[in-house]
Order: sequence, then C-alpha cells, then structure tokens
Amino acid sequence: YLTINKGTRDGITKDMGVICSQGVVGIVSTVSEKYALVVPIIHQKISLSCRLKSNGQMIGTNWDGRDYRIVSLTEIPRHVSVYQGDTIVTSGLTPIFPEGIMVGIVDHTILNEGDNYHNTHMKLSTNYKTLKYVQVLHNANADIKLDQE
Repeated sequence: YLTINKGTRDGITKDMGVICSQGVVGIVSTVSEKYALVVPIIHQKISLSCRLKSNGQMIGTNWDGRDYRIVSLTEIPRHVSVYQGDTIVTSGLTPIFPEGIMVGIVDHTILNEGDNYHNTHMKLSTNYKTLKYVQVLHNANADIKLDQE
C-alpha cells in the first residue's frame, strides 16, 4: 500500500485512480481528512482493464506477488497478435482511469501448442522503488447519476 498526504479535505474519495508521470499507480481504497491509502496495481486483488495499443484487444492484469516490476496479462486469445515491446494502456471501460494511460510494455509472450490464450508478461511503466509524486484523478463523468424508473 501507499499513503498520500491528501484526503477528504482535498476532495479525495474512495475509488479514485492514481497515476504518476510514468503511468498508472493504483486506486484509492481508504480516505481520512488528511491522508489516503492507495492500493497499487501490484496487489494480488487488483485486476486492471487494459488494451493492447497496437490492435485495441481488451486484456486484464494479474500480479503474482513475485516481482514488483512484472505483471501477467490475461485473456489474450490465441488468434490475437501480441509481441515483445507492445504498449499496454488503460481501456477506459471503468470510471477509475480514462482511456490511454500508460501501464507497461510486453516483456515476453509464449503461446504453446494447444493453448487457447497467450502466456504474457508485462514490464510496468511505473517504478515503485523511485515513486515520489502522484496525481489523483477525478472523473466528472463518474459522478453522473442516471434517473431510473
């Protein structure tokens, strides 16, 4: 977890996205008046909705708890082309992160005979060891409530 020195008095609320100059950092989970707790995307309970920038293919992320720099990419079907060096960005399908924020670069991918999905790993763009400053995102569209009858 990460703690930031901004809280409710600064307009921070639960489920806001957190980014840095390198890309996605995490999601606000708990907020007090002066501080907020952020769950980084390198948490085993976080799955981020992403896209392959090259072809728009929807994918998810999953961290195995081993290396803070690497996450697995999930749900990349066999027929989709994915290559080392491909860019991964946020999908924009949730109100937490807008579309197109950098997440990482494909580190390696393996497609074994008979597998339906690629076994792919991504190197995260955010370096958590040197992380100092972050930005908290407010999505005004997330506040819109539709009348339901």
